[in-house]
Amino acid sequence: MQAARWIVIAVVTIGVALLVTFQRGQVLPESGVQGVIGLHSPSKKALDALLEETPSPARTVDSMWYAGGIPHRQAVIHYLSRAALLDPKLLDSSRAIINDACRDADLSVQTIALQLASATGGSAPWQWVNVMLQDADPQVRLLWLNFLVSNRQSEDVSTVLWMLNDSEPQVVATAMAALGDRADRNFAYDPAADKPARRAAVEACLTWWREQKGTQPAAAPALAVPPPPSPTLADEFQLTDIDGAKVDLAALRGRIIVLYFWHSADQPARDQLSELVQLKYRHGDELVVLGIGTDGVSDPHGDAQFAAAADGSLPFNADAARAIEVMARADQVNFPVLIENTGQVAGAYCGFEVPVTVWIGRDGFVRRRYTGTRSLDVLEQIYARLHAISVETTQPTPRP
Repeated sequence: MQAARWIVIAVVTIGVALLVTFQRGQVLPESGVQGVIGLHSPSKKALDALLEETPSPARTVDSMWYAGGIPHRQAVIHYLSRAALLDPKLLDSSRAIINDACRDADLSVQTIALQLASATGGSAPWQWVNVMLQDADPQVRLLWLNFLVSNRQSEDVSTVLWMLNDSEPQVVATAMAALGDRADRNFAYDPAADKPARRAAVEACLTWWREQKGTQPAAAPALAVPPPPSPTLADEFQLTDIDGAKVDLAALRGRIIVLYFWHSADQPARDQLSELVQLKYRHGDELVVLGIGTDGVSDPHGDAQFAAAADGSLPFNADAARAIEVMARADQVNFPVLIENTGQVAGAYCGFEVPVTVWIGRDGFVRRRYTGTRSLDVLEQIYARLHAISVETTQPTPRP
């Protein structure tokens, strides 16, 4: 154990030294680039610096994306959203990565990738639209519906009509607005109205399209198996909970795991705890929920992450971290609440801008990552989808 510890320290030290040299204006050799990319929780500043200054953008983008880490992929897709439109060669060499990013487990990566695909005429996302419009998360369905209607084609009207049956009022409102735009009509729909009023508005819209345009909703496709993920292997860690017990993520593999990053000063993050408590109560030992409090290393807005060292480490404030224990006990949280004390766990999962939720499948791969809160019903649907996935280990996406 002692030898392994010194090896890790040596690798991190070398990576930091290489980054310092790089930031002083010298070009890092390829070995230095790989050293920084190889860190489990490299800081955002470190990754951005590599991408902005590298003499081989395509090679660095490729290496960073296929490193598979959440911060790595966020850095790549943000960089491509800025640089690819100005560099046709980079866009061409990164097309497979952009397509892969459209299905990434991280909703923030998906969002930027779809915007980039739309701006650059990418056609690959169209093959996944019908699958993603059936996702368990209404925010994913809303994202892909917006992609569909913003790149509208006449033959997609039946699909948009089918989305009027969605259980999420905001998704229906988006579909109604798109249909009204195409028909040059105002189909009045209030997502805050009661269910009978919303249904009456939907029926009026369906009737108009059927009678005036002869268009029917698309047949509901069979419930889709989730598309092959753009796999990110969950980064292993050990943290101590508020009772002093050590929790090792690797020891929990084989069950569905929810990592929930929260801060005691963020009310929405605290509110989501109650839904997670109920979810855990319903599913018992089949579901692992780990609350990870970030009070000791960051503010609720996550600004501290920009001051992290190259390896993602941050100073720990034990006094600030006590608020996590107080609130967890007051809210009678029924799952382990861990204290983030290095910044590197939150860094590895981009968990600073709370609330952040990460779902890990039984195969050890990250299946979802998103910010914001979700209702208990949505959490149940996400759990059911993951529970139906085979335990077989996902194979990484091969490089093109």
